[in-house]
Amino acid sequence: MSDYKFNLLTPQEETERLNVLYQYDILDSEAEADFDAITQLAAYICNTPISHISLIDENRQWLKSSIGIDFTETPRHTSFCQYTILNDGILEINDARQHALFSTYASVVDDPHIRFYAGAPLINPEGYRVGALCVIDANPRTLTNAQRQALQTLAREVVSHLELRRHRKSLEQENQRLHLYQMLFNHSSEIMCILDSKSGNFLEVNAAFKATMGYDDASDLVGKSIKDFVYPADQPQLLQFLLPHSGNSIKELELQFYAKDGSPRWISWSAQSHANKWFATGRDITELRKSGSENLNLENLLIHVLDNSPLGICAFRSIRNNSGQIVDFEWSMLNKTIEKFSGKKAIELIGSPLSSFADPANFTILLSLFKPVVEDNIPLQQEIVFLGSDNQEYWFQFIANKVEDGLILLSNHISERKRGELQLEQQRTFYESILNNIPSDVAVLDPQQRYMFINPMAVKDPAVREWMIGKNDREYCVHRNRDLEIAYERERAFKLAVHGKQIVHWEDKSIIANRKPTYHLRRFNPIFDHTGNLQFVIGYGFDITDRKEIETELQYQKELVQQVIDTNPNLIYLKDSDGKFTLVNKAFADFLGLPANYLLGRYAQEFEPSPEEAALSLKQDNKVLQTGQSVEVNEMRVTHSLNKQALCFHLLKVPFIQQDYQVQVLCIATDITEAKKAERKLRESRDLLTESQQIAHLGSWTLDITTWNMFASDEAFRIVGLEPKEEAISFEDVLKLFHTEDANLLTEQVAKAIENRESYSIELRVPLPDGRIRYTLSRGRIEFDQANEPSRLVGTLQDITDQKYAEQELIQAKEQAEESVRAKEMFLSMMSHEIRTPLNAVIGMSHLLLQGNPRMEQVENLKILRFAGENLLALINDILDFNKIEAGKITFEEVDFHLPDLITGIRQSFNYQANEKGIKLKACLDASLPNMVIGDPVRLNQIITNLLSNAIKFTAKGSVAIDVILEKETHEQMEISFAVTDTGIGIPEEKLSVIFDSFTQAQSDTTRKFGGTGLGLTITKRLVELQNGQITVESKVNFGTVFTVTVPFKKSLQNAVPADQYSSSPTLPDLGHICLLLVEDNEINQLIATRFLEKWGIKPDYAVNGKDALEKVQQQPYDIVLMDLQMPVMDGFEATRQIRNMGERNAIMPIIALTANAMLDVRYKVLQAGMNDYVSKPFDPTELYLKIAKHTKSEVLSSSMV
Repeated sequence: MSDYKFNLLTPQEETERLNVLYQYDILDSEAEADFDAITQLAAYICNTPISHISLIDENRQWLKSSIGIDFTETPRHTSFCQYTILNDGILEINDARQHALFSTYASVVDDPHIRFYAGAPLINPEGYRVGALCVIDANPRTLTNAQRQALQTLAREVVSHLELRRHRKSLEQENQRLHLYQMLFNHSSEIMCILDSKSGNFLEVNAAFKATMGYDDASDLVGKSIKDFVYPADQPQLLQFLLPHSGNSIKELELQFYAKDGSPRWISWSAQSHANKWFATGRDITELRKSGSENLNLENLLIHVLDNSPLGICAFRSIRNNSGQIVDFEWSMLNKTIEKFSGKKAIELIGSPLSSFADPANFTILLSLFKPVVEDNIPLQQEIVFLGSDNQEYWFQFIANKVEDGLILLSNHISERKRGELQLEQQRTFYESILNNIPSDVAVLDPQQRYMFINPMAVKDPAVREWMIGKNDREYCVHRNRDLEIAYERERAFKLAVHGKQIVHWEDKSIIANRKPTYHLRRFNPIFDHTGNLQFVIGYGFDITDRKEIETELQYQKELVQQVIDTNPNLIYLKDSDGKFTLVNKAFADFLGLPANYLLGRYAQEFEPSPEEAALSLKQDNKVLQTGQSVEVNEMRVTHSLNKQALCFHLLKVPFIQQDYQVQVLCIATDITEAKKAERKLRESRDLLTESQQIAHLGSWTLDITTWNMFASDEAFRIVGLEPKEEAISFEDVLKLFHTEDANLLTEQVAKAIENRESYSIELRVPLPDGRIRYTLSRGRIEFDQANEPSRLVGTLQDITDQKYAEQELIQAKEQAEESVRAKEMFLSMMSHEIRTPLNAVIGMSHLLLQGNPRMEQVENLKILRFAGENLLALINDILDFNKIEAGKITFEEVDFHLPDLITGIRQSFNYQANEKGIKLKACLDASLPNMVIGDPVRLNQIITNLLSNAIKFTAKGSVAIDVILEKETHEQMEISFAVTDTGIGIPEEKLSVIFDSFTQAQSDTTRKFGGTGLGLTITKRLVELQNGQITVESKVNFGTVFTVTVPFKKSLQNAVPADQYSSSPTLPDLGHICLLLVEDNEINQLIATRFLEKWGIKPDYAVNGKDALEKVQQQPYDIVLMDLQMPVMDGFEATRQIRNMGERNAIMPIIALTANAMLDVRYKVLQAGMNDYVSKPFDPTELYLKIAKHTKSEVLSSSMV
């Protein structure tokens, strides 16, 4: 915009501009497709949403065509285009908001919010700027040079359409004037005609002249010479008249004419010459001349004229039927020309009907032509073709007019002219057909490089071909939205061909959206006349897309082949018959240490490492070239050209025949040096494998599941008792080698492996000829083909006979060991039962006697007795627990239990011992501990009891404390530590590392002084570790010991329940309200239990076996049953099962097992049988009391127990 200068128009210039605009008669006209196409093309090229063609009249901007806006006009003073027409260049506004002249325009501030504007003025040939072609955008931007050039080109195209419109209007006006003149000319009463001054031919005649001459159709005169119609006597005067004449002077003369009917017509002419034409007006003076020349023999003159006329002239009268219809014509007159053509004399034809002369087909044609002339007075003027008797076509031009009840016919024989025209048309069609059907683009361009002719191969759309005539390549590219570079390239080629007067060739590439590129070979052939002036240029175009694609594909294939052979590790080269390299791959070039391009065209002998190898290679090449057969060398020793290393190659040389039938040698050399080394190692490995299989008695096999043939190793054959062999053996024969049952099993396993795509492993028996059985282990797995379908089974067959015998011996040994273990367990069970029964009496009686206020000298003895009994019981328990752990049969429960209650109960159970020794016994629980946890309360009780028992045992004074602390917790579990601290004798430091070993104590005299087995801590450690916990010890001699146990527990979802009310009772409340059945076969045990029960207020009923118990239960309901397990007649397990089936009450009645059997599985069997709890003998009276109270839900006081 900064370079744009406005040239204001003067009022005179504006007036002239508007006059030119109005000449186009386009304002307020309807939309036209040609203008809309230009608007759309402008928007597309300039990439804008808005484009329009505007014309500027006196007060407004009117839009002939627009895209992107919907109004048709705006005031002139608010338009951008009012400034565009003030100069010849493009008006380009990059950002209207930033421009002082346009920033306040309504079209900038409001819709359509113009930011960018570019307009090319529409300049007509006289230089007047009538409007503009504009492109508009709502975003600031700048056009490229190519877009500006295209916009100006399209503006010129708009002007071309305007000029075409003005030209059409001018033609219409001229045609109107011409029509007016023609009307005046034709309807004038004066005789008028226009003559060609050179030939004397009539160019035009008016109606008055035709009427005077007796003609109805002007074509009868126009094109014919005036000399043909003027009497011979006036010919000299006429010739003098037609002589060239200078100036515009008027000539006057009188001439005598032949009228159509042959009568004379005298016309007085007044003529004036202009532009090689005579414009003549005349007056008919026939009547005046007749009055002065009546004696002239007109009839003879007429006959002379008719007979000498080149036209056939004849007259016919109508022949009508009774109905008055014309059915034929009668000859009434004919001239010499008719006689000559018909071959008949006038005397033969005059008076005869036309039908007698013409054959029926031709007569029918003539009758149909002549009848309208006579009946309807319609003049005939037509070209007619007849088929002669010689089957030749004869053409005539007929002119006929009605005369009375007949007609006069003028016929001109035009067969020769027609044949010439036909020949020219055929020739034109022939050449046009060749050009239109030639399989290449053909175009003819004039010296200005405008198209004169285009064949359909070049442009298929006929409308586009027609549009292109007179256009150049730039206009074509803009019109078809093609790259203007195409036009520029053709212009350069055109100039080169014309200036060099030579044929120019080039290739171009066309790219059209959504289509693949096309390639053409173009040629311009300039044609010059004999003076050297350019007449035209013939352009040819040959579609070479297929050739280009083939060339591209060939190049691709060549590169692909080179890439393929370059990626091939083999050495590959191609040599011609002279021994020169024509192709080498990278591996070969690298082998020689030279670039591949360097090798091409050089002799192979130059690079052979030795003359011997060169001679051998040449000999091989000659054999291939001479015989046309391949040469293969499995192992060829070659010396590396660089490092002189001896290598081994497999060599293959084959003949390669090219398209010109020249034979070359293709060599492929595979370095098998490493393969040979590997082959040697493979042989060694195979020999080693064979030897290994023989040593290991392990064979291998492969089963093809398509042929069901099996290949096996030598050892596999030997294992099944066969001699090794190379060939396959059928699967059916393989099955016969095994025991029948095993063969069936093998068949099933193979089928299952194939179906389920899985491996198998089975043992198979092989009956040997000597009657022995060989045991084998067969393993197999599926292998798959490329389609992932099972193709074969591979596997091994191992001789496991020795292993089988060893297994059998091992099984026997295991059974013997298990029998020994069972005997041991039975012995321990029996011994435990038998020892526990008297111990029950000893410990029980000591408890009873101590509770019966004995004398002071008896108290010490009773304590010693009770200590000995309890020590013996601990010894038995430790032995049993150790046995369970060693047997791996110990199990752990996961139940919800109340942790504070458990700790309180343990402390209370040791209160008596602590008080007796004068030791303080304390228990401290972490306040953050939950009440309920999930774990094994029994094993936790056992662990803490063991540690607490030891602490009290080895502490003479001071205190023993148990501290329970929550160490850490997660969302689901927690770790709790239990620390037992005493102030006892302590453990020497050197003994801390072995304190947990079996049968180990801190001092050698510990057992003698304190009793025990040395198994307590071992059992405790194993119980802790089996629960994923840990135990540690810290001790100092004479200062005490701290044992810390850390055990994981799961978090419980149950709410805490209150502690049993009896857990802290200082005395045992009376249970006299309980009805209890004691089932016990041993009288001592019965007595001990009775003493305690009675002490608690219970008077029990007795049963000596299970059967006796059933009868008692049937006779009386009980609150609880104490059930011994091992009894005669019926044991406690069976009695419990039957009691549970004796009514609803008995199904839920509490039953507590009271047994001396301490084996691991007893507790499990007790619960399985339906019992509620378990108490082992010798029993702890407090434990028994608490369990009775618990299961009978008896109320007890809440205070200290002991």
